[in-house]
Amino acid sequence: MYFCRKSSGSASTKTKKKTSGGTASLSTSVRKSLVEEVLKEERKLSGGNNILPAGGLSRSSRQHRALVLDSAYRPINVWSWSKAVMMDVLQRCDVIEYYPPPAHALSGRGLHKLPAVVRVEKYVDVNELCQQVSCTPRNVLMRDKFCCQYCGSKQHLTLDHIVPLSKGGKNTWGNLITACMPCNQKKGDKLLSQLGWKTIGPPPREPKPHEVGFVAGLRMRDLVKPPEIWSLFLEPYRARMGGLLEHIKTTGEDDLLDDE
Repeated sequence: MYFCRKSSGSASTKTKKKTSGGTASLSTSVRKSLVEEVLKEERKLSGGNNILPAGGLSRSSRQHRALVLDSAYRPINVWSWSKAVMMDVLQRCDVIEYYPPPAHALSGRGLHKLPAVVRVEKYVDVNELCQQVSCTPRNVLMRDKFCCQYCGSKQHLTLDHIVPLSKGGKNTWGNLITACMPCNQKKGDKLLSQLGWKTIGPPPREPKPHEVGFVAGLRMRDLVKPPEIWSLFLEPYRARMGGLLEHIKTTGEDDLLDDE
């Protein structure tokens, strides 16, 4: 629950009666005033105590973020609870789902439900949201579909430098590849030409954002263990996480879920 205290001395403002759909219809002046208050309180979030989320700041803000869908109902972003409230009040998004009580924002003008899933009237090219994918172990593993690129094994996976670091190899998309421990140890610091090896897949490259399940603002842990209210909308992306889930289950490498 978020408490947004109203400063003393401010006059109360009347709102219109509820519409037939049961949602309070705010006048333009009230809506603008509420938005200004939300923005003011958000700026004070880091240093002030005007907003007091139950259960701790980091936990509550993480719990009550809003998943943003484009016009095609594809996840494209994640908003903070305060921005979601602001966009709802401004009627700049359609709220698909609200968090159930007792999650709400409380201001001097009353209660406001916290949006959980919202939809904006815009079709977004996901690739435009991320021009470059970080070259991290989990992204390399996902690009290679959790499969050793030397023998095809899905067990005991590690990363290997095609050109070893000792021979001038770099930590780049084109030089990093998924390899099982036996292949990695057998290869050592040799070149593929010295062993007569070839990779079983296409030449390694930087993947497209959608190939590693990229959604702006979404943590990898959210994809693997999403809030229940987001699950339906994230299912297509979770399907891509199958290899990651299996790898974590087998190896217990939960650090692959950590944020960048």
